[in-house]
Amino acid sequence: MRILLSVTIQNIKGVDYGPPISVLGVDAHELKPLLLRSLNKNQLLILRELAFNFDRSLTSVLIEISETKNVPLSTLKLNAKVLRNLGLIYVGELNGRRSARLSKLGRIVLEIIDG
Repeated sequence: MRILLSVTIQNIKGVDYGPPISVLGVDAHELKPLLLRSLNKNQLLILRELAFNFDRSLTSVLIEISETKNVPLSTLKLNAKVLRNLGLIYVGELNGRRSARLSKLGRIVLEIIDG
């Protein structure tokens, strides 16, 4: 599977660090092992759950995962914080309520891993 991404790596000031991934011709099969080593099973659980829950708070999603998968809630909260810091998930307002979602980057990562 080849995924063409037109993502340019930039820092906060907008300095370009190189060509977009699509120019480099990166194959998704080459990225999958790297991503699987970079994310633990709890982080993958959170990403997969958020892919199907669009209007729920992060806490409610984490509580559900904790109850169904027998993972301590504190562990899930720590892993969710890591995912937020990596830019894979974000929490925003939806209809006046805070809801958690995958970012565009989070969707790409999950597509590569599960695709």
